[in-house]
Amino acid sequence: MTPDEGPIEGGTTVLIDCVDLSSIGIVTAGGMNAMIVTKDDQILTWGDWQWSALSGGGYSTPSAISRGAIPQDADIVDGAYGQSTGYVLTADGDIYGWGLNSSGQVGNGSFNPQEIISPVKVNRGAIPAGVKPIDLIAASGRIAVLADNGWVYSWGEPSNGEGTNNWITEPVALAQGQIPAGVTITQVANGNGNAYGLGSDGWIYAWGANFLGAAGDGTGNGSSVTVRTSPVRINQGAVPAGVTFTQIAAGSYNAYGVGTDGHLYSWGNNGNGMLGIGDTTVPFVTEPVLVAQGEIPAGVKVTQVASSELHTMLLADDGNTYSWGLGTSGQLGNNTTVTTSAPVRVDMTDVPSGVTFTDLAINYRASYAMGSDGRLYTWGGMGANEAHLLGSDSAQGRARPALAVSFGVTEVTFDGIPGTNLDASGCPISVVTPPHVHGPVDVVITTTLIAGTTPTNSHSQATISGGFTYVEPPVITTPTLPDGLVDQGYTATVATTGAGPIALAITAGALPPGLTLDPNTGLVSGTPTTAGSYTFTVTATNQYGTDTQEYTIVIRDTRTPVTPTPTPTTTSGASTTGGTSGGTGTGTGGATLAITGGTAAFAGIAGLIGALLTIGGSIYLVIARKRARA
Repeated sequence: MTPDEGPIEGGTTVLIDCVDLSSIGIVTAGGMNAMIVTKDDQILTWGDWQWSALSGGGYSTPSAISRGAIPQDADIVDGAYGQSTGYVLTADGDIYGWGLNSSGQVGNGSFNPQEIISPVKVNRGAIPAGVKPIDLIAASGRIAVLADNGWVYSWGEPSNGEGTNNWITEPVALAQGQIPAGVTITQVANGNGNAYGLGSDGWIYAWGANFLGAAGDGTGNGSSVTVRTSPVRINQGAVPAGVTFTQIAAGSYNAYGVGTDGHLYSWGNNGNGMLGIGDTTVPFVTEPVLVAQGEIPAGVKVTQVASSELHTMLLADDGNTYSWGLGTSGQLGNNTTVTTSAPVRVDMTDVPSGVTFTDLAINYRASYAMGSDGRLYTWGGMGANEAHLLGSDSAQGRARPALAVSFGVTEVTFDGIPGTNLDASGCPISVVTPPHVHGPVDVVITTTLIAGTTPTNSHSQATISGGFTYVEPPVITTPTLPDGLVDQGYTATVATTGAGPIALAITAGALPPGLTLDPNTGLVSGTPTTAGSYTFTVTATNQYGTDTQEYTIVIRDTRTPVTPTPTPTTTSGASTTGGTSGGTGTGTGGATLAITGGTAAFAGIAGLIGALLTIGGSIYLVIARKRARA
């Protein structure tokens, strides 16, 4: 969201990226089905209806399932699809399943009923108390969970790696097998008949049917099946020394590992060119080989891989998607229906410019990718009765990606108050904030899911917690400033509150000479040089407004003034002369007084006053002398 703050008066135009407002949270696929979990925990399914795999969901458009035992307020954190069986995982570690249960894969402790029409809670089985499942990985008749203790629990058709080849109806713990002590499992891949765990040591461990070299341990063939009932370490094969693995995927008796060198390695069954080695004459390999470069440019590294029983896809760090394997339904996405044994580039012609794929899901006949714009793109489904797999309400499949599930924004609120001037015609959308008091608020985007061009009945809300902060203009909190003295150091501060940066400036009047205002800190400092009263205005400004305050500082001069000493004049006599032009007076040992201006009468009076002062002074001197002698 840009910007993510604005004034309390409202009126800020906010841009919200589509990935933030998208209601699509989780996308998963398997068999002939697919699922979306929205960000507000609605579960929407589409695809084939057999064995209640949809749990009441849609056929060609995503629709809400019958929730069954799933609480309405459940926080859904993961989902998975096997062949006609669906699962979801909640934040508190509970698992719910529905659909086909012939192998006990729903996990309710029984093989019956074989068809479960709405979700039931999976038994905890061997999952220890206090241990929480965190990831679901489904296969054709088996499901595994990775738990927060770094271990794997699974159930359904064999082998579940627990040390037997039995059919299991509730979670059992993976045996230690060849996994070194202290190594935990960080990822799980589940395929048709085989499963794999990525160890915390960066290596891959396999269990299940070792048909066509699926175990990757250098053994296996196409004429018999041996079962690895507990984990075995795959061989080094073509993986360079020092290279380990960062991600894994599994198909039908084959598997893939992304190396720390950015290359992809594969082993097992090569039917339909599934190993991606560019050679269909090789039926299988029993240990890792390097996937061919194909159309992947030199130097480009693999970041994610996904596989079904019939084709494989990968994301690369050049922003492109590549695929290989069976292509008869257009599921490779290269605008053909040709099967290929080496990576081909997915054709992005019908995807908006600048949009890349960020996550992949895959089933037998269709491919799914989340776009960086928060929308779902799909392709494939070009076989008979397959178009509904795309989820776009289309009557036809397609051989390259196109928009399948998007959303229309109907309202954006800020702490429950609707924004105005909503423009959701493009991406990002824009909306104008309403007025609100200071502080952060949740932004809630209400959307309607759109399948292709058809709005669905699925309305969803995506919440951006604390997504926008209302901020006040600055406030000057210092009411007055102290007075000062000339030639004495002065320090005071104009304090403010509000979002920074705040700049302060004198916008009227002037500071006393010798003082300055720091525009960043509000510090008024210096040494005043001139006495006087100085009135001025300080303005504080941030990006949300201004505040002003008028101040008066009085500078006083308390320095002691220098008083001049009078110089007396000594004369030998005294006389007074009056007249219209003034006169002079003299006297022995006394002060001389001069009067200028005035009339003769005034001069006479002045002379009399002077005589009296002279006499009084003489008497004072006599008395003072007597006191001094006494």
